[in-house]
Amino acid sequence: MKTIFLLVSLLFVGGAGASGAFHETIVEVKKDGSYHRLTLTALSVSPALTAPNACNRTTSDIGYPCSISVKLFLMGSAGKRYETALVAFLISRDPPNQCYFDGCYVSLSGAATIGDLVPLINYAGHLGKSASIRMFVNPAWDIVGTMTCIYTAVGSFNGGRSYTADCGPTTPFTTSCDVLDTDAVVDFGSFSNDVKSRQASGSFKVNCSGGANIRVKFSSNVANIALSEDKKLNASLKIRNSTPGSNEMESFIKVPSGEQEVFIDGDLKNNNTSHTGPFSASVVAIVEIA
Repeated sequence: MKTIFLLVSLLFVGGAGASGAFHETIVEVKKDGSYHRLTLTALSVSPALTAPNACNRTTSDIGYPCSISVKLFLMGSAGKRYETALVAFLISRDPPNQCYFDGCYVSLSGAATIGDLVPLINYAGHLGKSASIRMFVNPAWDIVGTMTCIYTAVGSFNGGRSYTADCGPTTPFTTSCDVLDTDAVVDFGSFSNDVKSRQASGSFKVNCSGGANIRVKFSSNVANIALSEDKKLNASLKIRNSTPGSNEMESFIKVPSGEQEVFIDGDLKNNNTSHTGPFSASVVAIVEIA
């Protein structure tokens, strides 16, 4: 008899996912006395972003400073955009500003679009790193949310200029959610080798102050998790009643306010594995407000 289970460890990101059409970030807004603590993390930029690279031809030894970042703006109720000093750095004239190896053959001074720079942005290693500031938010601004944009700052003899691209929609930060569990267990139980498939479910609870769209993103592909060394015993995971995201690791689920249970459905397939166990695996699920 085989005993098989999957442990899903839950990592809650206490902020809202924010994005434009071609970039993705996480924004956190916390009260800090009479101030606010703003934190911004850039997660990805899409190669499909066709906005011109304003740093083109600026990285020679005599060139002016130039950098590309994701910038955070505060949005007022009347639609007015208030600039902050918070940026999540992506790439600049400082090294590494070029790469010449398989999969990354581009330079900051030579790329025509920001999308062309994505291999270099990934190589530079700034994605996933958080930046934060402490800021006084004027109550007269009547801030209702945040917005992120791709932001290019170009230095010049006259002081420089800046450009924004791919600005996303306003993301409210009034809704907050807590994940009430640290893990979820999908337990397939015990069965003999003549059983070819089995389904099981686990769950975790969230508690949101208002209706929210929750994103659950697994840290690795969960469409085919190998549970045995011969890879003939496999399992897949899926968030129940969810909407697929941009890939198999990501999905979205809408939850009302209050405490709600989110289910993870597992599907086990056994193709005559010769191994006797134990059979278990762990995956990490990142949970955030989308």
